[in-house]
Amino acid sequence: MRPNILILSVSAGAGHVRAAQALEAAARSASPPIAVTHLDLLTLVPRDFRKLYGEQYIRLVDRLPQLWSYLYVKSDRPTRDTLIGKLRRAAEKLNTRKLQSEIARLRPDAILCTHFLPAELLSRQKARSIKRGEAALPPLWVQVTDFDVHAMWVHPHVDHYCVASDEIAFRLADRGVPRAKISVTGIPVMPQFSIPLERRVCTAELGMEPDRFTVALMAGGAGVGSLDELAARLLHASPTLRG
Repeated sequence: MRPNILILSVSAGAGHVRAAQALEAAARSASPPIAVTHLDLLTLVPRDFRKLYGEQYIRLVDRLPQLWSYLYVKSDRPTRDTLIGKLRRAAEKLNTRKLQSEIARLRPDAILCTHFLPAELLSRQKARSIKRGEAALPPLWVQVTDFDVHAMWVHPHVDHYCVASDEIAFRLADRGVPRAKISVTGIPVMPQFSIPLERRVCTAELGMEPDRFTVALMAGGAGVGSLDELAARLLHASPTLRG
């Protein structure tokens, strides 16, 4: 029988979902194809929780980046027994009950998370199942979609991690994850990015000069960041790019 894989993402920003979509596309194009289901966890929670977790995160990063940086560093070495930590986990548990129903319905052979929230929820569920002597969840894999490893990615009952680089593997191991449970795979991208393209064809489609030095500026799918300001600074620093 074909393996049945469940991929879980969270639409807080675009990167986690796009990585999941890339994995889904790779599974479907495998030979033979792998049965795969991709679920955005935030489609299974109440609207208010989805709005708070998804939209408010983007607003915070975009409008108050210094505050976000402070919170990112502050939460990197969390104490799980704090009142805030207990309240956060209780709220997440109450708002993600449908996830358990979907797992029971789909009966996957393995679960792969591209966001830390479902990884944390399922790691805690595995811990409870082990303690009660219940049937365990299927193997739990995590694809880290950052070029860093925050504490929110690290959970005791994750079976395997996929990371972007050797440096991230080292950092993950430094946090106590056995090296045998870490694979350096890169961050998944859509299959279209592996197709070679001819520069002259691409520049012609974009109305650009094929022999001119060109810089591409890219940002996240959520539109966070001031690309216009970055472009202006780049043009100011490199007069050869103007014209």
